[in-house]
Amino acid sequence: MNTSQFLTQLLLVTLISVALVFGLNFNPQIASGQAISWITILIFVVFSGVVYFMSSYAARQANKNFYSSVILLAMMTRMLICILIVVIYAKTFEPTSNHFLIPFFSIYILYTIFEVHFMTRIGNYDGVQKNDG
Repeated sequence: MNTSQFLTQLLLVTLISVALVFGLNFNPQIASGQAISWITILIFVVFSGVVYFMSSYAARQANKNFYSSVILLAMMTRMLICILIVVIYAKTFEPTSNHFLIPFFSIYILYTIFEVHFMTRIGNYDGVQKNDG
């Protein structure tokens, strides 16, 4: 997967996330927690970019364990970031219900699927190229 394909797909996932947030905000209980949705989208866009460039670099290395380590690090970091987002949001805004978690986890699932997709394509594509040449 090249950078332009990644950026195009990232834009598509982000537009889907934005549409999801707009749609969910018609529910007043969810709309009260829309700040976490916008923060989550922004953080996941940046995180996806960082993971893309790290995994692209790692997939070109001779040591395939390095690529596996990057994947594991990305997964652990994503979980830590998600925990921090929810805890900081809950402490800062003190929401009256847990409905803010619906858009948060919806966005999380979208970006996680996207991340798995592009990391799989990077790993497969770069591995095939090395073996052919």
